[in-house]
Amino acid sequence: MRSPSRLPISVLVLCLACLGLAGAPRARAAEPLEDKAPLGELPPPAKPVVPAPAVPRAGDKAPAFTLKAVDSGQARTLASFAKAKGMKGAVLLFLSCRCPYVAQARAPIAELFKQYRDKVAFVGLNANQNEKADDIKADAGQSFAFPMLRDDGSKVADLYGAQRTPEAFVVDPSGVIRYHGGVADLGPALAQLVAGAPVAKAESKAFGCTIKRKP
Repeated sequence: MRSPSRLPISVLVLCLACLGLAGAPRARAAEPLEDKAPLGELPPPAKPVVPAPAVPRAGDKAPAFTLKAVDSGQARTLASFAKAKGMKGAVLLFLSCRCPYVAQARAPIAELFKQYRDKVAFVGLNANQNEKADDIKADAGQSFAFPMLRDDGSKVADLYGAQRTPEAFVVDPSGVIRYHGGVADLGPALAQLVAGAPVAKAESKAFGCTIKRKP
């Protein structure tokens, strides 16, 4: 009777090697080092949270400013409008020569100016840094019958916290903001201001284009 055939020694060695590899634990992937301060050193202090500056609203003092008119280059101040002789305050209108919301508001603003021009000073402010001075000047000459001032760097817009065009601020002769908001509620606010009465709706929502603070 023939004895069973034996596997070659080389095959047995290979099989044993495979079994050994299968049972061996896999090498762990290198773990990233934790970003910790070296021993003996304190971690850097956390950056302090700086609160956003408070912006004025109805009942607050209006920030003073000096800006140049786009047509004449003459420097004008807030007081030159709000404290003008015979005036009971001033309307500051943040405007744009490109915004379609401002285009829609031109007629209502013109009507209010016609109605209150002898009692309230009107002034436009353009704080959009992506609009050229020549375009602002041309649009103001065609669209508005009151001075238009250029707010370079949007500094005055920042002081007032203005975000939209059109956006209105009504300032009385003592320098207090009596109304802040959109053009839709500006008429009743001016009527009450001229009558010497408190403004019933001193704050309203301004709808329009965002003021472009960067070119």
